[in-house]
Amino acid sequence: MNRFVYIVVILSFLCIGHGADAQDSDTPVADIVRIYKGERGTRELVASGTRLNMVRVFIKRTPVGPVADDVTELSVLKMQNAEDSVKEAFVRDLRDALKPYQYVGIEESPNGPVEVYVLLGSSDEVVELIVYNAEIFSLNCLYGPFSADSLRKLSTK
Repeated sequence: MNRFVYIVVILSFLCIGHGADAQDSDTPVADIVRIYKGERGTRELVASGTRLNMVRVFIKRTPVGPVADDVTELSVLKMQNAEDSVKEAFVRDLRDALKPYQYVGIEESPNGPVEVYVLLGSSDEVVELIVYNAEIFSLNCLYGPFSADSLRKLSTK
């Protein structure tokens, strides 16, 4: 899982354009991204459509290759430069939004420890992977569906 988190961090820097909305389907964290993306001092980065196809080529050459074809969107929300009151509200809202997610654990990344969460669509499918760095207020979302078999392959890389 550690390499997975590292790759998500790398991919977040590759997605240099702005997208319209985070994920077409409604998930609790996608709603948080939509709410906070326009706040002063925030940046939203989205890889979908053609940009995702370019990123997917890179994903296939990494330890997250087993889920590359399942990724439908990569979304990143960076709140580090937002006002303190906005960051406080964001953290409070994010913690509430994460309640239906399953906590996976904390992993080390080049930018400090990150919390990893998954949203289950069914007993053997994950529809969203969340990687959150509380130190730099960076929220990374990988949307799927991801099968349990694909995710098991990630943990062995």
